[in-house]
Amino acid sequence: MHKLILFISFFCVLSCNNSNPDSSDRKEETINLFDSSSVKKGIITSVVDSYDVKVVNLWSTKKDDRYIIDKMKTGDSVIVLGEDDYYIYLQLCRTGNKGFCMKEYVIKSDN
Repeated sequence: MHKLILFISFFCVLSCNNSNPDSSDRKEETINLFDSSSVKKGIITSVVDSYDVKVVNLWSTKKDDRYIIDKMKTGDSVIVLGEDDYYIYLQLCRTGNKGFCMKEYVIKSDN
């Protein structure tokens, strides 16, 4: 009986240590932020590949547990603060909210 209790206790400790929600199977959130001298302006477009999604979501994060911070429409002005291969980190000029959206929805200008 004593060995069974020890085994169950050991199993519980082992399983608790392996259930880290921030383990390596989660997507890493990194973005290459620009310094203030290279910040770019941009305009939102809701048309990608000849399809109009009407509204572009501004997301809190690139991770799966994200939520919508704001909704953007074609013509909204943005400040591009950083980017990676798929996402742009930006500030929506209309509201000041900052978040992420897919690169395809931002047309960058040359300032």
